[in-house]
Amino acid sequence: MLGSRSPAQHDHCLPPEFSAYNLLPDSREAALAFFNDHNIPWQAGEIQPSNNLVSSQVQCLNVLAPVMNDAAVIVQLFEGVLPIKSVLPWPDGELVTFEWIGEADYLNEARRGEPRTRGARATSVDVAVRYLNNDDRVEVPSSSGSTSKAPTTPNSVKATRNAWSAIELATRIATGRSAATSFPTPTCSLIPCIN
Repeated sequence: MLGSRSPAQHDHCLPPEFSAYNLLPDSREAALAFFNDHNIPWQAGEIQPSNNLVSSQVQCLNVLAPVMNDAAVIVQLFEGVLPIKSVLPWPDGELVTFEWIGEADYLNEARRGEPRTRGARATSVDVAVRYLNNDDRVEVPSSSGSTSKAPTTPNSVKATRNAWSAIELATRIATGRSAATSFPTPTCSLIPCIN
């Protein structure tokens, strides 16, 4: 089975029974509740967070779950990287969402007419923020529940790259790593190492 290796073989993975502790104390309750409330499976369809210490999913949650409803902090985290004029809520009311799959099946991933599932069998983004940019356009539009009257445009490749740069920067701040520190390359972030 893929990903089923003993903890001794992967020193960057927690023992499976401690995988919830991969979520930092400030993010754990909010992250677990969000995934439970939205019926989102964890990576590789697991019912608990990945035990992989370099999991992009877990690290995005560690940085943004504690502030998912604090617009001022979200703007501050992404300042200088994304042109955020104001943060817009998602249909569920949150300002940040996780395992976003978009509103349309752009990659034709739905099987036999079945609905796609966030976090499982569909390409999803670890974290997404909707915002009004400096040109008064909505980035990452949402047709349902949108409160903005601004015209919508698809999120550009540049904005997406900038968002990932901002996530990396926020992770550096959260972990106390300097900008010169390079992060280890996730070797099994899509499939938990032990689970």
